[in-house]
Amino acid sequence: MIAAPGSRNIIVRTADSSLYSNPAMLSVAAPPTPNYLYVGIISPQRRVEDTALVQDKSNKSILNVRRGDVLSGRFRVTSISEKELVMMDTNLKIKHTLAMTESDKALGNPLTRPTPRVEAEDDEP
Repeated sequence: MIAAPGSRNIIVRTADSSLYSNPAMLSVAAPPTPNYLYVGIISPQRRVEDTALVQDKSNKSILNVRRGDVLSGRFRVTSISEKELVMMDTNLKIKHTLAMTESDKALGNPLTRPTPRVEAEDDEP
């Protein structure tokens, strides 16, 4: 009931439904989401254990994480693939899936920066 945000109608009843409470509304806020981008994967040839490259959105640092690692003290990495990274909120037990982003743009790759203008094609005097 808490996985999706919204309002929930709550009524308490006895087992035989002969007695019940007045209805009350419960507002469920959206769960916290990981503050990371999934930007790459390092996959050893023997497939021993994959390593995901994630970028912290707040300070742009790149972290190497493996299955079982906990990020921000809350989000446990449960699955790593070429397409997505799956994390589980350790407090609320809600699954979060991060799709892999275009790593060239996310990391500020030099290939995405504009090329400087060339004055002349020939470098010789």
